[in-house]
Amino acid sequence: MFGHKYVIDAVNAKGLREFVAGLGLDIDCYARSVGIDPAVLGESGQRISLTKYAALLESLAAATGDDTIGLQLGEAYTLCDAGIFGLAFINAPTVGHAVYFYEQYLHLIVDSPFHDLAVDEKQVTVSWSYWPIIPAVNQFVDFRAILFCRVLRRI
Repeated sequence: MFGHKYVIDAVNAKGLREFVAGLGLDIDCYARSVGIDPAVLGESGQRISLTKYAALLESLAAATGDDTIGLQLGEAYTLCDAGIFGLAFINAPTVGHAVYFYEQYLHLIVDSPFHDLAVDEKQVTVSWSYWPIIPAVNQFVDFRAILFCRVLRRI
């Protein structure tokens, strides 16, 4: 599957073990079932397949019967856990700086060519898509969207 060439920094999964334990599930079992070494989850600098990580989140949603797992995980995620990227993003002085930083440096934690930033005199539009790279991506998109919203609320 060509989607496996795209990777994310495993720091995106920081806190996932505790979050999933709170649901009464064993993250190691679910990680292995999609081909992820559970030992790398949450480790900054380690790269994992974006397709496999998205599949992991989708499998957790299926196991719990809750299609808001990505949103819940995004709300539970500690924003500064994304290392220097997260610290710089959450400490941007303005929304404009945050959006610009996000677009310019997102590649440090998520490897995907399908991100866009459009600026005109009335609005700024940030868009991203993982389809058709990753067929089942709802939970990951929800996770990323809620993180973005949380940062904007802080500014």
